[in-house]
Amino acid sequence: MEKEIISAIYQIFNKNNGKIYIGSAENLYKRWSEHKRGARRNRHTNKYFQNAWNKHGEEAFEFSILEIVKDINNIFEREQFYLNKLKPWNRKIGYNIHKDAKGPRGVKRTKETKKKLSECKMGPKNPMYQRDFSIEHRKKISEANSKEKHWLWGRHVRDDVKSKISDKLTGYEQTEEHKKNTSRGSFEGWKKRTKRMYSVFVNGIIYKSVRQAEKVTGISRDFIKNECNKKTNPNIRYEES
Repeated sequence: MEKEIISAIYQIFNKNNGKIYIGSAENLYKRWSEHKRGARRNRHTNKYFQNAWNKHGEEAFEFSILEIVKDINNIFEREQFYLNKLKPWNRKIGYNIHKDAKGPRGVKRTKETKKKLSECKMGPKNPMYQRDFSIEHRKKISEANSKEKHWLWGRHVRDDVKSKISDKLTGYEQTEEHKKNTSRGSFEGWKKRTKRMYSVFVNGIIYKSVRQAEKVTGISRDFIKNECNKKTNPNIRYEES
């Protein structure tokens, strides 16, 4: 039997140190399941909550309802009330990251800020930089996300959701001009891709193809392609022929 869908403001309480996390959800029990699933896999979006989960263990956390919200339009207003009252964004009190109930939603960043955010994740600063997973490692990742372990396993779209999706798509037609432009763009892109041939420059040597570079250097073709596409590594790049 499925649990009743409840919209509410909730609290996650750490029984070991008294710290809290405040949140809101249109579907309360689904949200709690998402918290647990993310934390169990060490993939929770909140690093403070994840660190606490890893340190204290799942049994240390208690989930409770602060207020049931009947009008979903007021949910952020009610969440903000509890954020202001309990101040869980204070590191001595709780695990919330943002003071605003809406978090980063709607925040418009300048081009300069976007550039800085991009640069701080490029090259050696990126945690995936020059990482080449072994076949055994890839197999473990695949197994960890297969079948019932996958977060979408067993999930079914409700009939009312299907109906909403169908209603939005019903009657939608592309104009002839749109169809023509889409078709032309796809064809022109295909012609460019098939006409242009690339050699690969890797550590001072030019190879005829990525496959050849992989065979000679032992560097995986995926890594070579990624570096070439990022255009940030002067030692690995495409050479147009």
